[in-house]
Amino acid sequence: NHGNGHADPVRKCLILPGSGFLVTLAADSCVKVWDYPAAAVLWETVHQHGEITCWCYDERKRGLVCGTEDWTIVSIDLPDLDALRARMSSAPQMPDPTASGPEQLHDERADQLQPVD
Repeated sequence: NHGNGHADPVRKCLILPGSGFLVTLAADSCVKVWDYPAAAVLWETVHQHGEITCWCYDERKRGLVCGTEDWTIVSIDLPDLDALRARMSSAPQMPDPTASGPEQLHDERADQLQPVD
C-alpha cells in the first residue's frame, strides 16, 4: 500500500518557485502536486501522450512544459496554486496527540527552533 504516494517509481520532481509545492512524475506517467511539508497529494493527473523525458515550470502559464520520447513538446496545465493554498489553510488542523495541553505544545515547538547563523 502506497497511501497517497506513487504506485511506480518517481522519475522526476520539481519544487514550484515561490509556492512550496512539489510536483512529481512517476514511471506510470502520473503527475502529482504535493504539499511538501505535509506529504499530502493536492492534485493529480495521468499524462497520456508519450513518456516525458524532461520538464520545466512556466510561471507565466502556470504549467509544465514537457519534452517527450517521441520528440514532441506538450504542456500540462496545473491547478490554480492560490486555490490549493487556500484549501490547505482552510483544512482543519489536527491536534498533536503527544501534547497534553497548549503550554506543552508551545514548549515542544520552541525547543525545535534552531538559531540561524
